[in-house]
Amino acid sequence: MATLSTNLKTDLSTLTSTEQIVKIDENTAKRYKVVEETIDLEALRREKEGLEADLNLKEPTTEMLIQEGMGVDPYYRIDKTAVQARIDVINKILGI
Repeated sequence: MATLSTNLKTDLSTLTSTEQIVKIDENTAKRYKVVEETIDLEALRREKEGLEADLNLKEPTTEMLIQEGMGVDPYYRIDKTAVQARIDVINKILGI
């Protein structure tokens, strides 16, 4: 059973039913539903520890950023010999 309220600042923790309807104006209302959820507290603790570890990361040096960037940049990731060999095969097929 829904509870009807005209109070816009309803504290949902005080609901006595699974949903509450808050009247906004003559033609509009909002329905708030309470949903039961089981929370894995151990997983939540692990997530918190991971987030805290992220916040405690040291700022990387310029050298570290350069090395990291080289691993991501396509210029350093491609095998130029293999690419050139493929271009040569394509050129041969195309008769270039």
